[in-house]
This record gives sequence, C-alpha cells and structure tokens, in this order.
Amino acid sequence: MRVGFIGLGDQGEPMAEAIAEAGHELHVWARRPEVMAPFVERGAVGHASAAELAAEVEHLGLCVGSEADVRSVLFDGGVLEALPDGAVVAIHSTISPEACQRIAAEAPPYGVDVIDAPVSGGRRVAQERGLLVMVGGEEAPVSRAMPVLETYGNPVRHLGPIGSGQVVKVLNNLLMNANLTNSHLVLELGRHLGLDRAALRELLLHGTSRSFALSALDDQVIPGKLSAVTGRKDLAVARQFIDGAGSPVDLLDQVVAIALEVREHLDGSLSSTAARS
Repeated sequence: MRVGFIGLGDQGEPMAEAIAEAGHELHVWARRPEVMAPFVERGAVGHASAAELAAEVEHLGLCVGSEADVRSVLFDGGVLEALPDGAVVAIHSTISPEACQRIAAEAPPYGVDVIDAPVSGGRRVAQERGLLVMVGGEEAPVSRAMPVLETYGNPVRHLGPIGSGQVVKVLNNLLMNANLTNSHLVLELGRHLGLDRAALRELLLHGTSRSFALSALDDQVIPGKLSAVTGRKDLAVARQFIDGAGSPVDLLDQVVAIALEVREHLDGSLSSTAARS
C-alpha cells in the first residue's frame, strides 16, 4: 500500500519506520527537510509539500500536535483536495472527539474517509511495535486502514463510530495523569520524610504500588523538564467529559485540578511548595 505519514516526531518516527519495515511504500513530508532525510536515505519517498505527498498515497497518517495542526495540514495545506478518491486519513493526534467528528463530516465532498486512531505507549513501545491503537470510524475505512495500523499497533481496537478512539484515549490520559500525580506526590512525601527519592522509587516498583506512571517518572518524565502543554490539553477534554457525566463522577473534577497543578510543577512552572499546597 502507498502510505503517507506526517508528524515524524518522538512517537511518529518509529511508527513511520514500522510502516516501511512492513513493506508498504512510505511517503513522508515534514516542514524541516532534515527530519525527512533519514527516511529518504532508507528508501522512503520525500515530498516538497503535504499536498504533493497526498496525491500519491492511499492512506495518510497524521501524528501532529493539535486540532489546529490537523486542520492546517488537511485544509490549509490542500491535502484533502489532493488525496485520491477512497483514501483514508487516520488521525493519530490526541484531539477532542468532536473535532474528529467535524473533520470527518467535512471530508466526504473530497471523496476521502477519516478515522480517528490515537495511540498510547510512547516512543519505546512504538519502537517495539506494541502501541495501543484506539480506533473510531466507519467499518469500511477502518478495515482498509488495518494493514497499516497493525504495523505499529498491538493491540488495535475498533471501538465504534468516529471519535470513539479519542474518548478512550482521553480516559487513558486522565488515568495516566492521576497515576503520575500520585506517584510524584508520594515520592516527594518520602523525600520530606528523609528517604532518597530515587531509592524509594526503585523499591516501590517492586511492590503493589508499581505502575507505568511510576516507572516513567524521573526516567521518561523528568521533573522540571516535562512540557505541561499536552497535559493541559488532555485534562481539559477530560473535564468536559466529567461536566457532561454529572454527579456519579464529579469527584474526578478534583482529581483533574490536582493533576493540572502537578503537571505545572513537573514542567518547572511551580515550586515544590506550591505543588504540595
């Protein structure tokens, strides 16, 4: 299959590598030519614009930062106009379910199908071809996309109509942020009780308190160096879910508030004292 991929970042890079390794004809574009260069050297087709890429592919994966970035590529970049009839666009970016629904509703006049396929696992898991891929969309385009999604995803789950993948991804990120928050605050408590933070973390990873968040903290997620932007975006969507659900889960709103504060601390924007208040 002729597959295009835009968004060759920390997680997108190994996803694109997996597509090529599976034998698909990989087409790439990036705003900075040096990002494309390693792929072109290994046999991928590089393009001068997103629209030029789109004209050559049957499947396009987008792994860019935000809804605005997705719309910029698809609409401002002329991608939807350039894609051939029957092409599938897979949105891997974490954006709101409503955003995916709006984009999908605008695609039919172009003869293009849109699915949402956010992923979870991070760069290391992407390199192992074991990302969780959460898919929303109509059955036919999802089926056409599966040979591509399965190159880097295990498991790949079709969850329902467009936007369904994003619902599960936001819930995944809410739980991850809650776990990250708890892990950081417990390690800080231990430090204030006179324990070595690193030694405590290592020990707790062997107990029932172990989690992906605890293993990532101070390793992949380093206090003072984590960007809070993604956390703010994901937790804002989660808060919308909570507001819509009502009283059965309204305590989660407090979880979101604390998680946002701790994310700011991990970003280096707050002092340790503020994060503990």
